[in-house]
Amino acid sequence: FMAIWALLAAVNGLLYRGATPAFAIWSVLPMVFLIADYALGLFSNIPVIVYWTEGFVEQDASGQRYAWIKYAISLLIIGAFVIVSVHLQEIGRGLQRIPVGAGLGDALATMREPIMAEFRYSLLFFFVTLLFIVISLMLVASIWGNRTMLQALGIGFFVYVIGTSLGGGWQTAVVHASNPAEYWYSATTEPDAYLLRETLYEISERESGGEPLISIVAVRGTALEDDGLVGWLLRDYPNTEYVGTFAEAARNPIVLLPEVDVNLLNLGGDYVGQPFEIMQPTLAYDVSLVDVVAWMGQRRLRSFVGNKYTVSLWLRQDVYDALPEEERERLGID
Repeated sequence: FMAIWALLAAVNGLLYRGATPAFAIWSVLPMVFLIADYALGLFSNIPVIVYWTEGFVEQDASGQRYAWIKYAISLLIIGAFVIVSVHLQEIGRGLQRIPVGAGLGDALATMREPIMAEFRYSLLFFFVTLLFIVISLMLVASIWGNRTMLQALGIGFFVYVIGTSLGGGWQTAVVHASNPAEYWYSATTEPDAYLLRETLYEISERESGGEPLISIVAVRGTALEDDGLVGWLLRDYPNTEYVGTFAEAARNPIVLLPEVDVNLLNLGGDYVGQPFEIMQPTLAYDVSLVDVVAWMGQRRLRSFVGNKYTVSLWLRQDVYDALPEEERERLGID
């Protein structure tokens, strides 16, 4: 049951683009149950066959005499995995220097450049370290037995994965919370979203003495919905009205519009506008083969250019010029 659960959670995580960090719990729970018994077996003490004494088996059935062997070897395994990770990260950074759209010949030419020396060294030591791990495990198995070798490998890998998982969780939840390359975010909030809110604060200070009483007309569309990000940004403005067409928003003092062709826009008067890129869909589903290593380890991509959700704020000319109320009445402006 747990295996089926974990499989379905993995498939869902790959196919469902609306997944958030909270969805990770659906994969974590079955995996915990699946590895719990295996993890306990890694730390159990078993009689060790000491091959250098012609097959001597320790007499202590509880396996206490040589229990320390698997822990000592696991420390070496952890160190080797750390070295592999460091070189893998450098390989990812090196691949980032390959120009976007470069062919195989151009990519190979780039790898031969002097600036890619660290990349070439890391590529060499990455495979050397993997070879070292394999040879070391074979030597351990020839001296302490296969079970001791497998326990040491399992403990080292288990501790390493716990450490990297904690670090990866922190990176996802905090460091990469606004990174459009993060897998667990279907969309990320752009800095312009906060700039839009600050701009509305500034307008409130000029128009209503700092109170959020300005009248805003928002045209629904794309990312501009009353129950979405823009709705949250406008939560302090009770005089916000959501309409369905540009015609309904025409001639109003403050207008918020979704993505629009400015050349075709007609609001029935003179307006000054400013676009705000408020959201960007995740780029994790469009990672190229060259970017895979850097993306998996560091959430880096050679290009962060992608489709963005944009809204535009339009101020009627008198609001933009901050005309006094008396002047507006004299000019017949509502």
